[in-house]
Amino acid sequence: MYEEAIEEFQPWSGRLTAAYSALGMAERAAIVLEESKEESLVEQLQAHVGMGHVDEAFQILDQLVEQKSLYLPGAIAGRDPYFGVLHADPRYDEVRKRMGLP
Repeated sequence: MYEEAIEEFQPWSGRLTAAYSALGMAERAAIVLEESKEESLVEQLQAHVGMGHVDEAFQILDQLVEQKSLYLPGAIAGRDPYFGVLHADPRYDEVRKRMGLP
């Protein structure tokens, strides 16, 4: 059952780190994190969030804001629950302000 769910996540490989971490599969999560470095910044952001790497996630968020990434409004403005680990951090509100969001 879990394997099927993980296969469904393949298009969002960065988010696989959360699934692997939740299942206690830290080695697999680390592999996905490493592979995300060859992908987009969005994949890297999702991978770091999935592993709870908050500082790294904010470094990537800063880059995405600078690039005016089209991904951010949905992820940040919509308060995507996947990024919940970031919501309590004061840097989250700073990112929202830099994007022109309340």
